[in-house]
Amino acid sequence: MIDSRNNCGAPTPARRVWPKLGVAAVISAALLVAPTAGLAHAATATKKTTAKKAATKKGSTKTPKFTAKKTIPAKASKKVKNLFQPNGRAPLAAPPFVALPVSKDPALPSAPDETAAFAKVQPGGGIFTMLIIGSDARPNEAPEKTRGDSLHLFMYNPALKKGTLVGIPRDSYVQSDSGPRKITEVLSTSGPDAVVAAVNGVSGLKTKRYVLTGFAGFAAIVDQVGGVNVLVKPAVNDVYSGATFAEGWFAFNGKAALAYSRARKSLPNGDFDRSLNQSKVLVYSLARLREQTSELTTLTRWVNILRKNTISNSAAGDWLYLAQVARGIDPGSISSIVLPGSSVNIGGSDVVKLNDAKVKAIFADLADGVLSKESVQAAIPTPTIPEGSAPVETAPTTVATPLTTVGTPATTVAP
Repeated sequence: MIDSRNNCGAPTPARRVWPKLGVAAVISAALLVAPTAGLAHAATATKKTTAKKAATKKGSTKTPKFTAKKTIPAKASKKVKNLFQPNGRAPLAAPPFVALPVSKDPALPSAPDETAAFAKVQPGGGIFTMLIIGSDARPNEAPEKTRGDSLHLFMYNPALKKGTLVGIPRDSYVQSDSGPRKITEVLSTSGPDAVVAAVNGVSGLKTKRYVLTGFAGFAAIVDQVGGVNVLVKPAVNDVYSGATFAEGWFAFNGKAALAYSRARKSLPNGDFDRSLNQSKVLVYSLARLREQTSELTTLTRWVNILRKNTISNSAAGDWLYLAQVARGIDPGSISSIVLPGSSVNIGGSDVVKLNDAKVKAIFADLADGVLSKESVQAAIPTPTIPEGSAPVETAPTTVATPLTTVGTPATTVAP
């Protein structure tokens, strides 16, 4: 779920372990068979044009006026360049973002013991794995036939009650069923099963499950579960995605979360940092899941939302069990890294060349689904900026800021 451009950046931070806080829509999808994530611009202002329906006299030909509403961004970006038109694809509409500053994420109820549910989806135990794919499908485009621009391998050890989200740079140059190419291209040419196979070639694993969604599906999931609270850190200012935020907690609606997940131009490490931000949204989704699903009926509601907005190869009968497993995961137990690599030019195309030795060591250490400190250090990539790449944007002069006073955080966000 990201625009396709050059990877830019410098060393990216190592693993990040996100706090037990959270909210809205995806690893549950991962575990539940679901999606991917993002950011926002600011609140929206609604401008009403008042026009009363004029009563027409008999025989009059005067056209009656009707009340109309026009929604406009509170602060519109200056001449935002559309990155999608050069590809000949439909541009993204400028949606009304909703990003409400909040003091913090709400406290979560205790994690239920979902051992029985895990046994249903993983007979014999072992490390649970699932590939979460976010495609850049626009409305009316099939998610499984467009580029796979957000790729995260989720691994979870139920015995240790810990897991890892491994971000895979979307421009990683990998072996596929049709030869070496960017992994983002594999989805559009060969489908999700081929993407899973390509990731297995990199990881050495035998992952089978995947969950896939596009831009519209991701935003719909976030909206339908009531939004996602995200700790923005560092600040983001990306006119291309519409994400402009100071550091702090924000409650995002779907379109805001999408913008945050797509932002990369203003990030120090480009696509590597974007992948980490996407992981953050996924982890916070686990917290929202637990917050809302203490009852079986509410858990079923999540399952229905995810099934309606995603594509997955998980059996229909596994969905509810997967949701229960996701609900039992402590968001604070999930570590996030991005596979290390460097941006290079191959055949006139800017790609990410993964560091084979470091990647091999990382996945050897991930045999139990959990990273050691040594692997954390090995996961720090040192990308180079290819000649001709777009420069990193300057810091914003005006950004949306979080509240400085403690208040009750919003649990629902207007769509």
